Amino acid sequence: MSATVIGLNDFTLTSTSRTWSKDNGQGTVKNYEGPIDKIKEFFESQIDDPAIDTMRNLSNNGKGVLEVTFVDDDGSGEGLVTAENNDIWELIGQDLFKNIRAHETFNVDNDQPALEEVRKAVEAADKDLQALTAGEPQETYQKLLLQGTDEYARTAVILRRSINAGSRTLLQASWLGVDRAWELDNEVGSPNLRTTGDAAIIGAIAEMPDEDGTKKQWLKRAPQIRTQGRRSWSIVQEWWFARRWSATLYEGDAEAGNP
Repeated sequence: MSATVIGLNDFTLTSTSRTWSKDNGQGTVKNYEGPIDKIKEFFESQIDDPAIDTMRNLSNNGKGVLEVTFVDDDGSGEGLVTAENNDIWELIGQDLFKNIRAHETFNVDNDQPALEEVRKAVEAADKDLQALTAGEPQETYQKLLLQGTDEYARTAVILRRSINAGSRTLLQASWLGVDRAWELDNEVGSPNLRTTGDAAIIGAIAEMPDEDGTKKQWLKRAPQIRTQGRRSWSIVQEWWFARRWSATLYEGDAEAGNP
């Protein structure tokens, strides 16, 4: 029986271990030892191997050591990666500017024709403007227009999910339900946040004044796909919040006053 002397003729696989981290999930680490020049050659030959995620080449007591890491799920050392476990959720506030006639003070169907007459009169500097602005809300609307105010600010909320994926994932960007409004959970186009690990975001959403989990308040937007280096890429998916989305334009809730 012949014996292998590490560091004499060639490199040898000396150990295999399993790893796990919150950022990368499960992985396999393989350690090789051998002559420094042989380990260096092996290191350089594996640099473009798409199955390898990281390598570390060092010397120890006159022999070469190579540590090779594969991020995988099945323990084979070269398996697929469940990238969904590595997603990042963000709740983002954005500035939203709306026409003042969308404000609850003026957004009454019966008032809109009168308000439109006021708008035309202000723009044309009509001498009969005073007669058009008798009563409310026309008078307040006229004052705002004469001050140059035709918009008001509100906070828009965006829910964003980012997934960083490697070359061995089967994950694909989803176009299912894009440009349609969905409930927060349990529908085909819903964000479906995890119930654990995202308590801060779930709690913040529950605090939003207009949030209603039974309503279709989250408009799914098209995915954004971006490569990151030679072997990794990311998918970014967003949902935009509104108190209600049009039933006609976005398949929002079919209810009175929501065309």
